[in-house]
Amino acid sequence: MCAIVMYSRLAQRYISHFTRLGLQPTFDIDSLSLQKAFHAKQKALHVDASNLPSTESESSACNIAYETLKHPLSRSLYMLQTIHKIDLQEDGVKQLYAKLTHEATQMVYAFDEMHETHPEESLLQMVLHKNIIETQLTTSWKHQDLHNVVKHTIQLQFLSKCIARHT
Repeated sequence: MCAIVMYSRLAQRYISHFTRLGLQPTFDIDSLSLQKAFHAKQKALHVDASNLPSTESESSACNIAYETLKHPLSRSLYMLQTIHKIDLQEDGVKQLYAKLTHEATQMVYAFDEMHETHPEESLLQMVLHKNIIETQLTTSWKHQDLHNVVKHTIQLQFLSKCIARHT
């Protein structure tokens, strides 16, 4: 295998999702801009438009980048891990944020109980609450308030799982 191709494949592993799609590394991404950047990149990588040897793997990496950045929860988790080196799955981080996890768990239990007696209303309340948390998460990222970023990311993780369970 050619040394340039090997270097190119190795370098691809270290390109951020934002860089890969030509976007600034910010949480507050306009979904239309993200979609346009993704489609433009995929169009440039198409077999008919590109003569690069690693087009297929780059296209696959673009798909992953797009899917990660498209959703606020996965975008926040990605940014916490790659930019701030905070992995919410690490034991030390879990212990540090145990109180936040407990609070998020209590919130989900309340929605689960409500769902038993009022399924439609509880689902609507969960979705509305999810939208509020996403707004709070965006605000926290804008202010670089990492404590609240982690708090709202944890809440969003738990609430998203709860909504998925009930739909």
